[in-house]
Amino acid sequence: MVAMNVWPTDGVDGSVATEARWRSMARTWNTTGVVRGIGAEMAPALAFPNLTVTSGGCWVDGHYCELAGDQVLTVTANGLAVVRFDPAANSAELLYRDGATTPIQNLTGVWEVPIAQLAGAAMTDLRFTFVDGTPGANPDGTPGRALPGAVVDKAWDDAVVNTLAANAPRNVVRGVASNGFLAIEAGSTLITTNAGGDANIALTAPFSSPPVVVATNGDGNAGSLGLGIHDGLTSTTQFSIRVWNAATNGGPVTNYTFRLNYLAIGRRA
Repeated sequence: MVAMNVWPTDGVDGSVATEARWRSMARTWNTTGVVRGIGAEMAPALAFPNLTVTSGGCWVDGHYCELAGDQVLTVTANGLAVVRFDPAANSAELLYRDGATTPIQNLTGVWEVPIAQLAGAAMTDLRFTFVDGTPGANPDGTPGRALPGAVVDKAWDDAVVNTLAANAPRNVVRGVASNGFLAIEAGSTLITTNAGGDANIALTAPFSSPPVVVATNGDGNAGSLGLGIHDGLTSTTQFSIRVWNAATNGGPVTNYTFRLNYLAIGRRA
């Protein structure tokens, strides 16, 4: 028999309820992010330079934080509004980080949940929402989003994976092992083939090794085009496809512009 650490119990070591133990346990209960159905779900609205964040609650790496009423932050043209939990200060706060683009996420220290980002005085809603631990839609109907930057959340956002809309690529992550995370980049982009019928697509962030790529034609001409992934030309930062005339078994389709939907699956660098 080999003894294991266990908590909570009503006696001996397990009766010591430390913050670190709670955090390591509770972070597995729900994904970090804004909780749907609490208050007004911390919805951000910008009337520059005032950013209003409505009431709501969120899980911050195992700790639950709640904003009782609407709050107004004075913002700059570029920065990040976050909910920050600071274990050293035993506090949580809603704040604006001037010039920041990535939240601080330290498993044993400060952890930030992004709420909104300002870039050139334009606001992007960065809330990641879920229902009972399952990613869902944001209040405006858009899919729940993964956190930007060095993400360590364990979440699988099927709404993003299955809906490759004509927008910027998103990152989705799912914990698969103690030493890393499986990442899925879902993108939709207009491309133009070159004289050889090829096109290179740049990934938004490097993978640790060339990802597995699935690509589909997004312009409605699936019956007349064939797509092929060039394994030898797929790298950690981009992949290449060849387009050919599938309807007539013809050669490569050159100088052709169309929309490509794709999934790149692998581990982030």
